[in-house]
Amino acid sequence: MSYQMPPSGGPPRSTPIPGQSTPIPGTGPATSSGVPTASAFLGSQGPQPETPAAATPYSYLATRPKERNWGFWIVALLIFVPTAIGVGAAVWGLFAAKDAVDKANDIVDTISVPNFPGSGDSSGDAGVSQLLDGGPAATVAALDAGIPGDPTNFIEIILYPGYAFGTAQDPVQLDHIDRYQWQDGALGAPAPQTNDPDAASKVFTIDAVQWDVIAALAADAPRLAAVEEGEVTHIAITRDVFTEVHDVVVRIYMTGPRGSAFIEATPDGTVIRIV
Repeated sequence: MSYQMPPSGGPPRSTPIPGQSTPIPGTGPATSSGVPTASAFLGSQGPQPETPAAATPYSYLATRPKERNWGFWIVALLIFVPTAIGVGAAVWGLFAAKDAVDKANDIVDTISVPNFPGSGDSSGDAGVSQLLDGGPAATVAALDAGIPGDPTNFIEIILYPGYAFGTAQDPVQLDHIDRYQWQDGALGAPAPQTNDPDAASKVFTIDAVQWDVIAALAADAPRLAAVEEGEVTHIAITRDVFTEVHDVVVRIYMTGPRGSAFIEATPDGTVIRIV
């Protein structure tokens, strides 16, 4: 700090004069008071040894091996395994139900939609209907007379407008079944069917059905079933496999340009249902 005499002989000033600065140590000439010289001071500022960087708190976590969370996998298995078993059981049940429905439909098809050779052919006795008036009674009488058995044990009779089929039990080999076709006033050769050890529980005779009543019901069937411009396509007589006692049942099928239906009736003509 510099001091200057005040003007007019006043006391010396003890405060710095503006524009003047306090000398910086080391910038003035060296003294013997122990203050280091510039070279000594600069030498003391040389390169310092580097201090190793402290490890970050995450360095351990980054290198630490991941532990396996067995608890998570156990819980996942406890959830997944029962779920997979449940889904598998549901899928199995679905396919089992579908298979049962398919089998039931196959049975219905064999009853309601017979697929016999020539069943789409409406030719036969010209002008003679085997579905109406005296046609059913005359046709089944011809089948009964021509097929072995006294009386013939039928498993199924199907009447079409111009021809008919009779499926009957062999009177000697009771598990044997044959199908016969009646057309143009003649009975065809027997066509072997699959053996059935339960055939005895499925047979009936023509006396079990009131054919004149069934013919009258067939004539009125399109009106009863509300089938517009409907015509009867065929009549099927068999024992009902869906009842406990296998009752004889008559089904009259009809179709028209706007729909189709069938009537199910008892052998005496009583309507059971219209589908």
